[in-house]
Amino acid sequence: RVVSHIMDPSTMAPMSGPVLSANVVASTALDAEIGAKAVLLHGVDGLAWAEEQSWVRSAVVVWQDGSVFATVGTELAAWAVNGSSSGDRGSLLLPCSVPP
Repeated sequence: RVVSHIMDPSTMAPMSGPVLSANVVASTALDAEIGAKAVLLHGVDGLAWAEEQSWVRSAVVVWQDGSVFATVGTELAAWAVNGSSSGDRGSLLLPCSVPP
């Protein structure tokens, strides 16, 4: 059983679930860290939760089986960080989708 260093406040036990890692883009590093932890704690509903938060610009999760999913607009957020004014999309392209 794979568990996390993050404690689930509802059980006071190490968090476990299908999500291996989560990343969030927000306007501050603190907001991004809080958002990533919340996505992890929401588990399979993490991306849906992130979609509902106006302060979360985008989110990406990697599941235990290696599947990668992201919120709508994540590729655009990646372009905004890595792109250039010449229209170059940058080096980070995310072939992701929201899980079914």
